[in-house]
Amino acid sequence: MDLASKEFHPHQSQCSARSLLIVDDQPLLAEYMATVAEDHGLNVEVACTASEFETKLENVRPDAVALDLAMPDRDGVELLRYLSKANYGGSILIISACELKVLETSVRLGRELGLNVVGSIQKPIKAGNIEDLLDRAFKESS
Repeated sequence: MDLASKEFHPHQSQCSARSLLIVDDQPLLAEYMATVAEDHGLNVEVACTASEFETKLENVRPDAVALDLAMPDRDGVELLRYLSKANYGGSILIISACELKVLETSVRLGRELGLNVVGSIQKPIKAGNIEDLLDRAFKESS
């Protein structure tokens, strides 16, 4: 796919709910995050692989992406680079079990790549932490 010819900007419909794409290879955790996000009024899609993420990013065009760094087929840093090459304009939340220094470095890298990385959460996560990060993501993308 030629990323230079495509730009993935979020849908900007006034009528529809905001959308979130969760990228995590742990289905139970992804579903937990999805439930919290849906309770927060969001439309949610889940991707458990990098290729599924790329397909859903193109088809759904989410307003925000919640990204796990430790994926089996490609790591989250590669996915941050993919989002940058795709000129993704939505908010990015990094949610991972990686060490705090890795999370902080990933946030910095994403921002250096021109992405709107609004913050990170270290796993295990709590509903309140997800909600706080979602509030920041959608406040900043308004």
